[in-house]
Amino acid sequence: MEILLAAVPFAALAMLVGIPVLIVVLGLRSARRTRENLTRLASDLGLQLHERPPVLGLFPAMPTVDGARGGRKVRFFQFSTGSGKNRTVWSAVGVSCANPHGLQLRLGAQNFLTVLGEKFGLQDLRLGVQPFDDKFVVQTNAPDFLRAALLPEIREPLLRHWPFSLGTANLKIDGGEVVYAERGSFSDEKLIGRMKSLLDSLHALAALPEVYSA
Repeated sequence: MEILLAAVPFAALAMLVGIPVLIVVLGLRSARRTRENLTRLASDLGLQLHERPPVLGLFPAMPTVDGARGGRKVRFFQFSTGSGKNRTVWSAVGVSCANPHGLQLRLGAQNFLTVLGEKFGLQDLRLGVQPFDDKFVVQTNAPDFLRAALLPEIREPLLRHWPFSLGTANLKIDGGEVVYAERGSFSDEKLIGRMKSLLDSLHALAALPEVYSA
């Protein structure tokens, strides 16, 4: 019995030390995969990988990838929303565009976009085209323009490549960039593959605000 009682503090100490160590090890492993994936991505697309100094001199900082492709600036980056237990990490790809008249577009799943649309005063748009209307919720400040501008050449690649199983995946035109984002990390090779498959669609959408006239 005394041996068992003596083992309890040791087990508690092992857990107290082991859990943080495990978290650090898993974080370092994820950071290594992220760097490897982004290095490969930059090479595949002819972009540049930018390294940053380690956080606190120990923890690897996530690299970024950017450069020019198809005559536009392209960048792959991460951001977060919320804080504490509600913090969510997003990975994103952005393609630059001129947007002199402030065209706004948000495209994605109903449960994600409803709140955003209300916040930004956007209108739901139905094109009258199936299966696009069944698959996507589109919100914009220029419904008449986008009803004409979202041609089959834009709609069909989106239908082919959009990850419909990911309810929070979303795309937006706001300011001078078209951005596709989804929850998760660049340590996930499938996430990177989805972004690469949607890149041509982002380039096509980037031309729309440049011909839009309010």
